[in-house]
Amino acid sequence: FLCGNADGADGPKVYIGQTGNLKQRLTKHNKSEEKDFWDRVLIVLSRTNSLTQTHALFLEWHCLQAVRAAGRYSDENGNSGTRPHTPRPLEADCLEIFDTASTLLATLGQPLFLPLSGSNQPNEQQIYYCRKSEADAGASTRKKASSFSKAPADGSNRWRPSKARVLTRNG
Repeated sequence: FLCGNADGADGPKVYIGQTGNLKQRLTKHNKSEEKDFWDRVLIVLSRTNSLTQTHALFLEWHCLQAVRAAGRYSDENGNSGTRPHTPRPLEADCLEIFDTASTLLATLGQPLFLPLSGSNQPNEQQIYYCRKSEADAGASTRKKASSFSKAPADGSNRWRPSKARVLTRNG
């Protein structure tokens, strides 16, 4: 991750890439006028040298998608990356690496994948169900409140959100 501000006016910028030869790649980027914005480099390495090319390509692609979705940094990549065919177990490994890297990057002052609070995120409603032995309930969530309701007495599976009880974040 090459991070910095070109002139400060455009906000923070990032370039996300992967390589098998770090010294050569950083030397190339340091000489490039297209990438003269960066003043910090953050590197994700494998202590066991166990990352494959598929790991690297998937992580690069996933990081690009995440940084764009967050909208905090503008990316200086000329492409969207390519999602390689990734078997489920390998993808799970990659997502675990991504989560760890995301936490470490934020701790180091580069919250690349965290959206700004108050950003224009869609106000999606999610519905949850709980059905076990004698419990049959559901909940719907919105950004600012949650509604709860019991299942219909007729035994149907049609749970509908209710305005009967609304819990806000403040209690």
